[in-house]
Amino acid sequence: MRLKEACQILEIEEGALLAKIEEAWRDLVSFWDPEKCDGSERRRRKAEEMTKRINEAHDVVKCFGGEKSEIYRADRALELLKKGANRPNAEFREGQEKAVRQVVNGRGRMLVVQKTGWGKSFVYFIATKLLRESGMGPALLVSPLLALMRNQIAAAERMGVKAETINSDNEKRWREVEDAVRRDKVDILLISPERLANERFNEEALAVIADRIALFVVDEAHCISDWGHDFRPDYRRIEGIVKNLPPNLRLLATTATASNRVIEDLEEVLGPNLEISRGDLARPSLFLQTIRLPGQAERLAWLAERLPKMQGMGLSTL
Repeated sequence: MRLKEACQILEIEEGALLAKIEEAWRDLVSFWDPEKCDGSERRRRKAEEMTKRINEAHDVVKCFGGEKSEIYRADRALELLKKGANRPNAEFREGQEKAVRQVVNGRGRMLVVQKTGWGKSFVYFIATKLLRESGMGPALLVSPLLALMRNQIAAAERMGVKAETINSDNEKRWREVEDAVRRDKVDILLISPERLANERFNEEALAVIADRIALFVVDEAHCISDWGHDFRPDYRRIEGIVKNLPPNLRLLATTATASNRVIEDLEEVLGPNLEISRGDLARPSLFLQTIRLPGQAERLAWLAERLPKMQGMGLSTL
């Protein structure tokens, strides 16, 4: 029996049904066995409740044969892309739609290694919107560069994705954002890696939505590897979090900076069954040039004369 037929029989929406199954199985993986409780009556009742939900989900799975169903909608995904890009003729770049589809349908964990400007943020924002429209929980994104994501967040808002951030630049709004998260008014919560080390945040915000998270996103994923530890030490915490995630929870990692060695590290940390989408990282708009000048004064004079005439942006090292 297919999913649509099962939904008709059970008189339940596809998204709600899949959310029910995912939530119950996540609890099965991460929770405890009622037989092994520590004697606390509250914990025992909770364990019994979880067992009941797991059994209900198991019955539903048997009802439609446990078949893996597609909840990805190609027409809706393209519509969201056009809204986010603010271009009515926008099309997916090579590999973009495949990445969105894989994330939405929960086909294992995924690492996207693509150059800056390719549109990695579109993958997780479109996936988030499709998952939310299917009745699933919010997404959690960890990024060290939240202050540089204003354009991406603006694109998300054009798609109707409610994105909020908690970082050092908006401390006055932390309580407001956390309250919105608790009331399920946030589609994707963007946090800095340092938040993962904050006990108050973990207890008052993250713990509330932990069992509802539909997608976990790690931006700038190369920081998990040896290469990035000095850049963001708190990224080391992500390795422990990933290892304890239920195997069926959607995980997407993105980066534009990954050598072969870094990718090998990420495969070890983010596995098992990590799907890798890797494109050409070369950018035609970037080039390096070296000019030899006899002294500091000549270098400064050269820059003073030529920089005002140069188009675009660049870096110079004396």
